[in-house]
Amino acid sequence: MLNCKKPEVGNFIVLPVLTCLFLFPVLLYAELDDGFIVENAELSPDTTEYTLDADIQFHFSKEVHKALDHGIALQIDIEIQAKQPRKWLWDTTIRQVELNQRLEHHPLSNQYLVTDLNTGIKHHFQNLNNALKFLGTIKDYPLFGLATLKQGKTYTAQIRASLNTESLPAPLRLSAYLASDWQLSSPWFKWTIPQ
Repeated sequence: MLNCKKPEVGNFIVLPVLTCLFLFPVLLYAELDDGFIVENAELSPDTTEYTLDADIQFHFSKEVHKALDHGIALQIDIEIQAKQPRKWLWDTTIRQVELNQRLEHHPLSNQYLVTDLNTGIKHHFQNLNNALKFLGTIKDYPLFGLATLKQGKTYTAQIRASLNTESLPAPLRLSAYLASDWQLSSPWFKWTIPQ
């Protein structure tokens, strides 16, 4: 008689499980490569007002990179809020600001242009890394006067950055609504305002 060995069921299960355990962190890391991250933010009292410093990292997906390289302008919105938390009712908003920046690539000159849509000021850059570093650096931005905050009260601030898909050209806008590659936004970065 032939000596037939019955295959063990466990061997068929172990290999796929080990493969998934190995690939999951790799896939998770790949997902984290795309997106926006607020690394830090703080409000500091000056002589007359509170000013904001913040650092934001922008990581575009391949689709967004491709669109930018082909001359599609991208609008980045940075939302900033200062609030007074309340126990029984919704928080009181002390100040709310939106900083809007447009990032463009000019293929002929191979330069990047960042336009502050609030002021109209334009900045030119030789490469994308410098343009993104400029976009993600907020320094001494005046948010509100010192007299706005009352002593003995607690106040919080929060900031987030997002890609504005509403500003895209109409043919691209529909696919941007549906594709996760275009849904780039940081979570709210929150902190307590020092007094």
